[in-house]
Amino acid sequence: MKRTSIAYSLLTTVLLLSAEAARAFPYEVLQTDSLAKESATLKHTNQGQIKTRVVVLDGEITTVGTETTIYTHVLINEARIMQQIMLGSNLTLRASSPFYFIYEKEEGKDAPRIVSDATWVEAQPRLDLVYATANNLDITLGADAFYVRNYDYTSKAVSFSSKDAYHSAFFARPHLSVAKHGSNFDAGFAYQVGVEKNRSLTKSNTIDNSSLQLNDVLYEPTVVSIFMRKDLANSSFYGEFAAIEASGGGNKTSTGATSEEDYFRFTLGGAIPLASKSLVFEPTLIYKSLSYADNRNVTLPTIPSFALHLDLNFDNAGLPVFLGAILVRGTDGQSLTEFNAKYKLVGYGAVLGLNWGF
Repeated sequence: MKRTSIAYSLLTTVLLLSAEAARAFPYEVLQTDSLAKESATLKHTNQGQIKTRVVVLDGEITTVGTETTIYTHVLINEARIMQQIMLGSNLTLRASSPFYFIYEKEEGKDAPRIVSDATWVEAQPRLDLVYATANNLDITLGADAFYVRNYDYTSKAVSFSSKDAYHSAFFARPHLSVAKHGSNFDAGFAYQVGVEKNRSLTKSNTIDNSSLQLNDVLYEPTVVSIFMRKDLANSSFYGEFAAIEASGGGNKTSTGATSEEDYFRFTLGGAIPLASKSLVFEPTLIYKSLSYADNRNVTLPTIPSFALHLDLNFDNAGLPVFLGAILVRGTDGQSLTEFNAKYKLVGYGAVLGLNWGF
């Protein structure tokens, strides 16, 4: 029991000295409906969409030398609704929100085996007011909001258990998007302000039945995006480059260091007619670069990764539905000096949706 107590104390010390990233829904390669993309692709009509996605992610962290392996399993259920309403000839109101139901489990391969899991709910509503000028310039003003419900992250071993109780949090930030529309080419930029939100975190364990009150900082970083859309050969292609200032906030160590560094995200998509234009194939590739600041803060969402979304739209065939598949990959093959660990992320998913007014 003494060795277990010492191990738990060391684990607590490491957690306090590190600055693990805390962000609402960190797997951003799964988010295809960015502010920039909607600014470039949605028309000034009364239209809406509802869709649901199910994604399974499997992660593996292997430490060379000690030969230890930790497995992570994540089940993500997403439901998203979007509605756009014309308020006038040049004014549009757009509201949307994805709802996430997430289950995560982490377990060691070898003894002493510790199994940790948590289930939580998140929502990210967005409200936009779009003003169209006489020279085909769209100016979008709005806000993103983030809600994370309270949940418990529990860890169990043979001789002890621990619990991290996270309190709920709600916070919001403003954003701006400007898009210039041409006959077959659109381009613009989007800016989303970074914001922090403090929430309470209570750590407890069954070794000495003690509890510790901490402050956890949720952080949504500043995002600056440039985007374009081009019509070509009866198809439409979309590109977006986003620079994310992840080092601007979040949990910090005692020396003031943050858990993440600035990184970028790249999106390339298209809408390609098939079968005499009765079907539309809509592939989207999203890639994010490495974002962890140091080896103490490597998590699966912070390693380089990409997601390939393959949708098939039946609108032109008279059915306002679409369905698709999702493939996720992430690896970090570099040698980490302190731990020399290898990180791997693999995921699969499916999407089903309904359009109206498109």
